[in-house]
Amino acid sequence: MRRSFLRGLALTAGGSGAVALVALVRNVLIARVMGPSAFGFWQACLVVLRLAGESHLGALHAVAMDAPVHRGAGREAEARDLERRGLAVALLLSLAVGVVAGAVLRLRSGPGLLPLAVLLAATVVAHQWFLADALLLRTRRQFGRQALLLCLFAAVHLVGLLLLLPGRLVSGALLAWILGIAASLLLVRAFTKDPLPLPSAPVRADLLALVRRGLPAYLVGLTFVVLLQVDRVVIGSFLGREALGYFGILTVGGSVVLFLPDAVAGVLWPFAGEHYGRHGEEAASLRPVAVATLRGLALLLGAVLALALLGTEILVGTDLVDRRLRVFAPALDALRWYLPGVFFLSLAHPLRFLLITAGAEHAVLRLQVGVLALTAVAEIIAALSDGTLRGVAMAGTACGAAFFLLVLRQAAATLALGRTAWLLAAEAAAVLGAAFLVVAAVHRYGPDPGTMAGALGRLAVPAALALLVGIAVLRSRPPSPAAGPDGEA
Repeated sequence: MRRSFLRGLALTAGGSGAVALVALVRNVLIARVMGPSAFGFWQACLVVLRLAGESHLGALHAVAMDAPVHRGAGREAEARDLERRGLAVALLLSLAVGVVAGAVLRLRSGPGLLPLAVLLAATVVAHQWFLADALLLRTRRQFGRQALLLCLFAAVHLVGLLLLLPGRLVSGALLAWILGIAASLLLVRAFTKDPLPLPSAPVRADLLALVRRGLPAYLVGLTFVVLLQVDRVVIGSFLGREALGYFGILTVGGSVVLFLPDAVAGVLWPFAGEHYGRHGEEAASLRPVAVATLRGLALLLGAVLALALLGTEILVGTDLVDRRLRVFAPALDALRWYLPGVFFLSLAHPLRFLLITAGAEHAVLRLQVGVLALTAVAEIIAALSDGTLRGVAMAGTACGAAFFLLVLRQAAATLALGRTAWLLAAEAAAVLGAAFLVVAAVHRYGPDPGTMAGALGRLAVPAALALLVGIAVLRSRPPSPAAGPDGEA
């Protein structure tokens, strides 16, 4: 399992990275070609498309939860039927969102933009189909085809932008989006030995059943996204726009730390589902998976955290990249208090998927809503009393640590971790402390970061640690479950 999991992780990260890179290039191209007004209109279209990805209301979460379990238990026909119904419901709901988005655009902008309104509605539906196919491939553990789907979309979309954007502006960007989706879906669906299903005729019972089944897990994901954004709302509301600008630098380092657990969670979910189904849908069977995941991820995140902190210090604390970035240097003190909170949230992220697989999604949802409210209150109090980014960052880290401990407590009960849960918490705290000791040692004994050689020398220390930890994780043998037909851990 370990080798297959790591291969899936590498492929998923590569495909997601390709799409992220093209998105970055797309924004640069569009900003150069369009004026501020048209670029603002494009940003509104992006918001619609992002919301379209969440329009399934949990139907695709139901597929992600149950299809791997069916396959693990040998119920392939049930898994395929679930895929057809889930895809149909997701497309039906996205069609409703697309029609509403197109109608709003038509009413607000006049009859001249009717073709663009129709094009936006079509893009919404196509985007949902693309996301649904990516999820179906992931639940089948076909990570190579998922990476191919993402990379094909990125390549065709970029070529379409270069050809269509100069003459058609927003319409060209949307057409390039649809072309990328169409090419990637057709090629991946045509050249696969295990073809993806077409949607079945949607019925009301399917819609209600799938949304009811997947809605708690859907809300778990949604509240986690809000939890990651609440500090921005508090800072912008109580500390002002300038403080929010400083906070933007903190999020650069935080995004580096969050990328790894996000990729791990996406790959872990189908593996955990099949493992759960293969072992009689016993929650305790996920115990070794949870232990191995948390230990390996904590070690890797410690090295990544040190790398993110040192890298951000070089980015804004020196003139090596751009001297204008030095204006953000005052945010570095807050960054040292902010990243530990991201570390704990990152550890809790994949653990939540194991709890959802084991049927504890309602408990996780209640826990997240409570921590979300606690975080908002604590950060508002810190902003009003302290008035600095550092105070808000400290409050966020305290709530992040509390969230990790509460999720771990739930895992101790649901996954039968027992005292091992608190041993894992102690190990995570020790890794976090070791990461900051490494940063302190680099500060004291490392080369001058003002030169390229010195900067690379400083970054080499955590990079080497990450490499060594990665090798150790690869060579480690996770504990075997008590039962299983193939001895799979």
